[in-house]
Amino acid sequence: MRLAILVASLLWCENALAGEFPFVAACEEAVKERLVAPSTYRRIKLTEARERITFDELLAGEASENVKKLMRRAATREPVRMVALFEYDATNAHGVPIRLKSRCTYETASDPDFDVETARGLVKIDGKHVSGWPSEGAASFTLKRRSD
Repeated sequence: MRLAILVASLLWCENALAGEFPFVAACEEAVKERLVAPSTYRRIKLTEARERITFDELLAGEASENVKKLMRRAATREPVRMVALFEYDATNAHGVPIRLKSRCTYETASDPDFDVETARGLVKIDGKHVSGWPSEGAASFTLKRRSD
């Protein structure tokens, strides 16, 4: 029994590091979308976590109380925020490799398993959805380094 648990744990870690979980894969795809040269993306470090949040945190910014009530009723579990912290190298607009950091989050009160293509638009990278990235293009966005 202990061996089975150990093997399962090792496989989980290996999959997480390989980016095979849909959340991590969706985050990486979203990060690559904003790069000047997505093919130059090389992950250096990944830290992944899940944290419980309140329904108020989950529903912050929703349009109306009716929408909030419906979402609370539709919840299949306690709200959770999934977080992935990426440190990666990529080439900037001048062809110079630089090291960057990004924080990817996804908040939900339903089953957190999702397909990568759908989730790519739902995750937030550094606090913004894909649609919230600068209109002048993704290239300029990656040149800003995060200080944390």
